[in-house]
Amino acid sequence: MLRILEVIPSRKKSIESQEDVIIRAYDEDYKIHEFPGKKTHITPSREVIPDKHNYTPQTLLEELRKEFPGMKFEAKPYGKKTSVEELPEDIRIYVPTDSFVIQHIGPRHERKQLEFYLDEEKTKPLFITKIEKQHMARTTAIRKDDPQLEERLKNNYDYFTKELSGIVPGEDITLNEKRRFIQLNITKEQLTKLSKTGHGKYFRIQKLKSEEFSDEEQARELYEKLKKIPGIKENTDQLRIGERITKERKKEFFVQALANEKYKGTLKEYGLKQKEGPDRIDTIKNNPDPLGLNNLKQQLRNFFPAHLAFNPDKSLEEQANTEIHPYKEGIENIVSTAEQCYLNNTCAVDIEKIHYRKNDPNQEQINAAVLKSLSEHKLYVTKKYLEEKFNIEDMEKKKWKGADLVIVEDEIELRAMLSRDASEYEYIAGHNVKGFDHEVLKMYNDENELLENGEINEATHERIKQVKKKYNLKNLWEAKQNSLLDTLNFIRPRSGLLLDHKLDTFGGFGKMGHEDLERKATSGKIEDLYDVLDYTADDGHNSWKVFKDLLPYAIIESIATSKPLKSVFSSNPVKNFYESVNRSYFMKMNTYAFRHDRSFKVLSDRLKDRLSPEELLGLQVNGKRQVIGEYKANLYYPSVMLDSFREIIDANPVTSFLSKKVESEKNPLAKDIGLSQLSASIHVAADKVKNFMENAGLVFGKKYELHEVYSSMNEDTLNRVKEKFYEEKEEELSDFEMSRTSYIFSREYNVQRKALRHAGISFDSTILHFNNLFAENFKGFERKGFLGRSGKYYVSNTDSGYGFGDVRVLNMPGKKMLASLNAHDGYTYEVFANFRPGQGSGKSLLKVMAEDWVKGAWKGIDCYRKDNRFLEESKGESFKGFIKAVNRKL
Repeated sequence: MLRILEVIPSRKKSIESQEDVIIRAYDEDYKIHEFPGKKTHITPSREVIPDKHNYTPQTLLEELRKEFPGMKFEAKPYGKKTSVEELPEDIRIYVPTDSFVIQHIGPRHERKQLEFYLDEEKTKPLFITKIEKQHMARTTAIRKDDPQLEERLKNNYDYFTKELSGIVPGEDITLNEKRRFIQLNITKEQLTKLSKTGHGKYFRIQKLKSEEFSDEEQARELYEKLKKIPGIKENTDQLRIGERITKERKKEFFVQALANEKYKGTLKEYGLKQKEGPDRIDTIKNNPDPLGLNNLKQQLRNFFPAHLAFNPDKSLEEQANTEIHPYKEGIENIVSTAEQCYLNNTCAVDIEKIHYRKNDPNQEQINAAVLKSLSEHKLYVTKKYLEEKFNIEDMEKKKWKGADLVIVEDEIELRAMLSRDASEYEYIAGHNVKGFDHEVLKMYNDENELLENGEINEATHERIKQVKKKYNLKNLWEAKQNSLLDTLNFIRPRSGLLLDHKLDTFGGFGKMGHEDLERKATSGKIEDLYDVLDYTADDGHNSWKVFKDLLPYAIIESIATSKPLKSVFSSNPVKNFYESVNRSYFMKMNTYAFRHDRSFKVLSDRLKDRLSPEELLGLQVNGKRQVIGEYKANLYYPSVMLDSFREIIDANPVTSFLSKKVESEKNPLAKDIGLSQLSASIHVAADKVKNFMENAGLVFGKKYELHEVYSSMNEDTLNRVKEKFYEEKEEELSDFEMSRTSYIFSREYNVQRKALRHAGISFDSTILHFNNLFAENFKGFERKGFLGRSGKYYVSNTDSGYGFGDVRVLNMPGKKMLASLNAHDGYTYEVFANFRPGQGSGKSLLKVMAEDWVKGAWKGIDCYRKDNRFLEESKGESFKGFIKAVNRKL
């Protein structure tokens, strides 16, 4: 039996082959195969409401077929009729069953022609697709307090409509009264023509950028300052914080904005400068599908979820899956099969980079590398590094800590051989493989540019060409970004339990610092060379071990969110689960959940504003007395939020499976990651419940009756209730809107709808049900109590959640905690909750304190001599005084 790995668009570019796709599937031996296939592309519309848009399905289809002869369109209900028919008649006021969507079905190149609007002003495009006009250029906004504002706007509009008639059609020139400017919706060709006229200067938008900061906080400080400038909203677009990676592999941050000609002077006063070069019109891209909802790759993921069965003898279209939850049975088998497939087709790589002379660009930098997989373990070392320390011929026959020793001429050949061997695998795993190993390995890929820039000499340039020819390579390092599975990127947003996110912490071995590594590599002593080779072999082994430990949870998240594994390894779980609702929404409603969103920024900002389940619980326990000091207890993650939203977790078979796996997990790292994923799956739902209660003027987490949410239920007569419900209201949130919001919540998360009828009206109580569940569960949690907490981790002597093990804890004021964890897997871990030790190659004071404390040597005050002031503050004090000294230092 074959299982789908992924279905991707064909790389062919011709129009005739635009609908071609490639099915990548694996067999029972976990070998990956590729099959050609066909997939008709669907371009959905927004919801069309007959009373609002003056179209019925029949009239709109007739008009579309006249406008686009030869194309295929279908009208479908906005939502499934079956789910509506099961409801009482009066609930139809909540669900507009007469609304519909249109779907264009055909080759994807046709979607660019689907320019159709539901209004005469052409402000409401019907289809969610990319249309021809891709740019917006605009004039400077007129001041709000200008006494002739309306007259100026009208005159400007009339002037440009007349003057630009030969370049931009009148319907593409719009007057924005709210933001007080004239806007052009134009093609790239029209933009070029506009630039050559004298009128171009009026529509110029300048791209300005601040200096680059090493600290993101500095950039954010400037960003917040800019947001407060009068007129900033009217005169700028895309005001944002950006980042870039320098050649030295360091992050730099900056603030960027698009501003009109008149306003750029104001931004320059705050240090934002225009890019050097010829003056040109910068525009804002007008993308009606900014979130890529209609992206073919995403559509293929929606209809052909990974790891489901695939029959190559049937057409791809026949096997499209439109189930809301395509994984219903045998999830454990699906996960284990997928795990074995990835293990068979992945290797882990790690390199050791030694700087002999940092100012010599031609000096060898990589001296050793390792490749580890299920079937092989290779340790690559350069002859130049070995020099005369060993007999090379004898060394070539050796194994080193279980690894086959591969001796190469120099680092140029090391790159080529590692590239050739890694190319036998579909995926390359590693800890920080994207941020370090991959960047270093591809450093010599463009030897011509490096020579031209003086970064390598002629001899190195020639050597690179020779090695590429010898190994038949286009580049010394041929791996692509999308083949990399970076365990560091996976861990960072999912785990905060242990000391840090370094490989030695999660791999459980001693990491050698860069200074020690360089010292041993250059000492000339054989025993030091042994240490470096031992260390490199261990590094590769532990990179592979960490990947294996994390893989099952990455696969579960991949399946639950319809994301390929490579995306899961480089993205935030909250974002993944948030976006995953779009698939189930599409299968239920025939269009996209996020169809109204205009930009990634709006979507991401909305997501950032959502409080996590851990934060929501934290709001309830803030101010609760904690026990400060050193004591023994149990470290756990409270189950109260997950218990309260258990119905949502169990509604999805994959997250239900994840929940059971987490309960039995012994490894604290894996348990922490699984809990983060469960939390991410209810993140938005929990915050929606909080917002709903607050919009009703109530308190989240306090138990209420339904009549306390809906004021209409307090009316005495049926007529007054109906009048209150059906009349048009000026308030932003009426009882009708509240009940509709609650109903949509039940459909969105596939939970059983809760409702109560009053005076012939059905009031939805689904959201109130979850609020009251949390209120009940929190009471039980509160009764058990806790001794201390830091972030999302708590310590107690009672069983109040998902336990990690016994801890010897040092709990400090300010929600900071040091702990030595005796985990359920039998290992001991250091825990720094809610703060991190300082960066750098040397150990920070906190690290030294923690190590000394974990060993129980509280009286060994000599270890604090690195900081004399701290030594004097804490010397001879009681334990309470010591705690105060720690906090002063923090």
